[in-house]
Amino acid sequence: MSGSKSFEYVLIPRKKGNYTIRPEPFSYFDIKKKDYVTFTAPEIQVIAGEGAASDEDGNTASGPENGGSVWSSPGIYFVIGLPLLALIIFLAVRKRKPAPPAPEPPQPSPQLGHHEQAVHAASPPQRKKTGTGFLELAAEYLMQGQNMKFYDALLKGFYNYLSGKLNIEKAEISRENIREALESRKFPKERTDELIHILDTCEMAKYAHLPAHDSDKRMMALARELVLELERLG
Repeated sequence: MSGSKSFEYVLIPRKKGNYTIRPEPFSYFDIKKKDYVTFTAPEIQVIAGEGAASDEDGNTASGPENGGSVWSSPGIYFVIGLPLLALIIFLAVRKRKPAPPAPEPPQPSPQLGHHEQAVHAASPPQRKKTGTGFLELAAEYLMQGQNMKFYDALLKGFYNYLSGKLNIEKAEISRENIREALESRKFPKERTDELIHILDTCEMAKYAHLPAHDSDKRMMALARELVLELERLG
C-alpha cells in the first residue's frame, strides 16, 4: 500500500521585508516500519516586496487613490446625507412656525368726529378707492334697497375722494377744511353747500337709521353731478 498527500497554504506578508518560514513537522504512520514517523520540511526564505497600502492589521486600504471605489468609503455617505438632513430639519421647523397674526384695523381716535371716524373705519380695499368708484358702489346698494350701506358708501366714498382730490390728510379732513379748499379752487359756493348737505344727510341717516326715501335717488344723481364738477378742477 502506498500513496501521497499534498497540503497547500497561502501566506500573505503584512509588511515589506525578508521572511523565513520555519520548518513545519509532519507526522504520519509508516506501514513498513509499523510506527509513526515525523518528517520535517526545510526552511524557506521569502522576500516580500512593496504592495498595496495597508493598515497595521494588514487590511488593504481601498479608495480612489488605491484603486478602490469611492462608494466603499463611509465618509461619502455622510457628505451626501448631511445636506439632506439639514433640509429636512429646516422644513420641519418652518412648518411648525406659527403664522404671524393679522394686523388689526386702525382704530379711530376718540377726539375725531363722526366724519373722521367714517374715513378711518373704511376697510383697506375701500381706502384704496380714492377715485369715483364709490359712486357705482353706492348706486348698487341703492338699487338693492340696502339704504344703510348706501349712506355708508356715499359718506366714506366722498371723504376718501375729497381727501385725495383736495390734498387733505384723512385725519384732518372736516367740513371746514373742505369748504376752505374748495373756495381756494374757485368752486361755486352753492355747489359746496350741496356737497356738505349730502355729507350731513348721509351721516344723520346712517347713525339715526333712517328708512329709505325717494329723495335718495335725487341725492345719488346730485352726487354724480358734483363729482363731475369736482373732476374739472384738475
